[in-house]
Amino acid sequence: MARFRWKARDRAGADVEGLERATSEFELGANLRSRGLLVLSIETEQGSAARGPRDFGLLPVRSIDVERSLRQLSLLVRSGLSLLQALRIVADTATRDALRNVYEDLALRIERGEPLSEALRSKPRYLPPLVCELVSAGEATGTLDLALRRSAEFLERRRVLRSSVLQALYYPTLVLTLTTGVAAFLVIEVIPTLETLLRGSREGLPAVTRALLDVSHFVHTWALQLGMGLVFALALFVVAYRTPAGRRGIDRALLATPALGGLSRIVSTSYFTRTLGICLSSGLHLLKALPLSQAVVSNSIAADGVGTALVRVTRGEPLAESLEGCPAFSRLVPSMVAVGEASGELDRVLHELAEHHEAELAAWIRRASQLIEPVITLAIGAIVGFVYIAFFLAMFAAAGGVR
Repeated sequence: MARFRWKARDRAGADVEGLERATSEFELGANLRSRGLLVLSIETEQGSAARGPRDFGLLPVRSIDVERSLRQLSLLVRSGLSLLQALRIVADTATRDALRNVYEDLALRIERGEPLSEALRSKPRYLPPLVCELVSAGEATGTLDLALRRSAEFLERRRVLRSSVLQALYYPTLVLTLTTGVAAFLVIEVIPTLETLLRGSREGLPAVTRALLDVSHFVHTWALQLGMGLVFALALFVVAYRTPAGRRGIDRALLATPALGGLSRIVSTSYFTRTLGICLSSGLHLLKALPLSQAVVSNSIAADGVGTALVRVTRGEPLAESLEGCPAFSRLVPSMVAVGEASGELDRVLHELAEHHEAELAAWIRRASQLIEPVITLAIGAIVGFVYIAFFLAMFAAAGGVR
């Protein structure tokens, strides 16, 4: 614990000060406010803040760390601390050195007279442009604490949605990996052993067994070429996805896929409506909010649709009409946006749309979880069963029972 010298103002308006021990400025500030005091300043007895644990820059800054720091900053500003004091407290209590350095640099920029929104723009690695715009709107309207809280909520929603998407893609990947692994093991290890046991005339084996042995021979003969072809195909996919035309082609094919296309629409709709709703709720103009929403959407077809809508809205067309015909969004979007524009509550309608599609995504993941176990069982059972049938038919044939 460190010793802190503090100054505050009581309910009668008189200035008071004192010297107390606490683990951090944040803890002491909360203690003073619980006594009914308005905190004016908190400093360590040596003039520097007490610091949290060090990691010497070895740990990367996670999205959840930024979220927590923004929530803490919002709480401190709402509690009456100056922005400079709040930034220093967040820096002092940061659990990661990289994040601590970010907030220390922000405090230095504020001391030099920069607005917080401009200071945040110097940290694009940790804070996306949307956060800077929300903070800028909060500075203009005097609701900085609310803007910081909404920024934290935006980052949290984005992180949760991203983890949900990864979880949804995890199941099909698991099925494919397990099935491929079992098949490879059987072809490389089991079938050659089977062939050794069944020495003799190949023509005397049943057709099923001969087909199995042909597959094994093919894999053993062309294993190197197949592996190189797979690596080349993956590299070609990555290179194509990094080009605008290639990415549009891949995203368009994804939307045309029956199961994954629906998932992609749900995700794109959730990202777009949530981001646009937060922007409009924070006071940003629609023409400024649409480019920010476009940058958040990952599907290039959806991003192109938002860009087209921006051009049409700039010409004076309603947003609902501008979004019609975009294949990357749910069909519910234009009609619900039209309701929001007619009622003057577009931000509320967008938040409801986002919640609806996030619930749909959760349901999609639940259904995938329920289907994955029988799919894995059937796939692996079919492969193993085929090998066993081929083996026993060959044994019967060798014994003269089956030809």
